[in-house]
Amino acid sequence: MDPKKQKIADKYVQEIRHLFPVIRQSEKRFLADIRHTIDEHCQDKDDITFDTLVQVFGDPKDLVANYITEKDAVVLQKEIRISKHIKYTICMILSIIILLAGFKCHAIYSDYQNAQKAQVNRETIIIEEGTK
Repeated sequence: MDPKKQKIADKYVQEIRHLFPVIRQSEKRFLADIRHTIDEHCQDKDDITFDTLVQVFGDPKDLVANYITEKDAVVLQKEIRISKHIKYTICMILSIIILLAGFKCHAIYSDYQNAQKAQVNRETIIIEEGTK
């Protein structure tokens, strides 16, 4: 498939992908099937645009809406809840890491300032005997 058709197909699949609330194994399979079908269609046709893909396969919003309505509501709710908890946990872990890194940087800078203040400046005075 030529790069122009590839780019249009990628845009269509990405549009569908962004509309999913959660991407699990079943959604990945669905996206792979759609991608395979689009690739077969693009090989048969010469002129492909995003609008022709929408006319042939349907609006990405409608595809995702149909997929979600066919899925069991309890399973979908559970997947969304788990995804929400995972995102919250990742945000908390990243916040703690950033906070600890800030404290560590502050401690290092304080040590640097103390080292600058504690630096001993030496001056050597040479006393020579004078000749008389």
